[in-house]
Amino acid sequence: MKIELNLQTRDRVFRHSSAGGKFQRIYAFIGDSLIDLYLRHGLVEQSKPLFEKLEAVDKNMAANAYFMLGNLYFTHKDFANAEIAYKKSIELNNKIFQAFHNLGVVCAAQNKKADAKIYLEKFLEMAPESDMVPNAKKILNDIK
Repeated sequence: MKIELNLQTRDRVFRHSSAGGKFQRIYAFIGDSLIDLYLRHGLVEQSKPLFEKLEAVDKNMAANAYFMLGNLYFTHKDFANAEIAYKKSIELNNKIFQAFHNLGVVCAAQNKKADAKIYLEKFLEMAPESDMVPNAKKILNDIK
């Protein structure tokens, strides 16, 4: 599937989704897939109109989309925008423990030690068996 096709159909995806009904989950899935496609190709600006629309249809999918956006910003060392995206992900679904971890890492990278400590400790509380625990503990030790 070409990106151009998705750019042309992007706004049509949610045209009927706000009305609810049996197709609402399908529209959410398509919107989530388009966001994923845009982010994988670095088309952040093209994905932005879809986030609010997806949030109106399915908050959990939107939370995951914001998490992916945060990861993209993090990869590009855009820590301020990554922080915003991870916070939005947590606001929509506070059970995504990876978002707490990554938000803590981003805060530490910005020298926001108190915030980093809060988010990393919350992550450790939520996911004590995660393979990211050693990283969280190392960062917590480093920011003391």
